[in-house]
Amino acid sequence: MKLSAPEERIIFWKIFEKMLSDMGNPFFICYGMNGKTTHYASVNKYRSFVNLGLTVDFLYRDEIVKINIYIQNNVELFNHLHMNREEIEQELGFKPQWIYSGEKNPNTRRVISTFPVVVGNPLDYQHVVDKIIPYVIQYKKVFEKYIPNLCEY
Repeated sequence: MKLSAPEERIIFWKIFEKMLSDMGNPFFICYGMNGKTTHYASVNKYRSFVNLGLTVDFLYRDEIVKINIYIQNNVELFNHLHMNREEIEQELGFKPQWIYSGEKNPNTRRVISTFPVVVGNPLDYQHVVDKIIPYVIQYKKVFEKYIPNLCEY
């Protein structure tokens, strides 16, 4: 049964945290802001809202989970990454999408991978989280070479 978006977010992030713990915590996530559970989680940051970071988004309405390199107000950094696109994609072992302008903020750039999720199905949440954790680890490993403070506390 599909619950409200805030309720589903809580279920999804609790499953994500449990699976991270079961894997020995290869990284941690922060998905709260002002006492509310957000649809996005920052990787290895102590706050969820950041201008530069590696994030995981649980998009209830779109029924996807998205891994992002989120870059706001730093077009030069995005251009530097894009100049190294072939090398980055080779190191990642897959080709993410390169988003050149944000929907709400034209100065936002992203490098993303998306995964479908069946909202309202905790077993599918487990399946998706199990699938994406290695991708998050790979994003972190590769992009930290180009952005040293990407996942700093």
